[in-house]
Amino acid sequence: VQTLLGDPTVIFTVLVILTPLLFCRSVGAVVSYLFTPMMVASWVYLGVVLYITHGDGKSIALGERDQRVALWFLMNGVYFNLFLDVVSGQFQMMDEMSRQYLV
Repeated sequence: VQTLLGDPTVIFTVLVILTPLLFCRSVGAVVSYLFTPMMVASWVYLGVVLYITHGDGKSIALGERDQRVALWFLMNGVYFNLFLDVVSGQFQMMDEMSRQYLV
């Protein structure tokens, strides 16, 4: 868990997800943002990636560097490009995150 929490990709991803909360003007806007169906789907994807790269105990043991590289490619290739750029930016389906793409 300590390795996971200190991973630069995990830190970056958490900050990317939380930053739009600074622009929410009400509790309702926070709830709406956090529980948008596509945001929930992105959390499921995050959970799967973190489980595969850090926690199933059945995967091939990778060195710390290779583990970071694998996590980065899984996150950058799918999470950032699919959920943030396409779903949030192009299709505008993630509430406050989508509004921030327009700014």
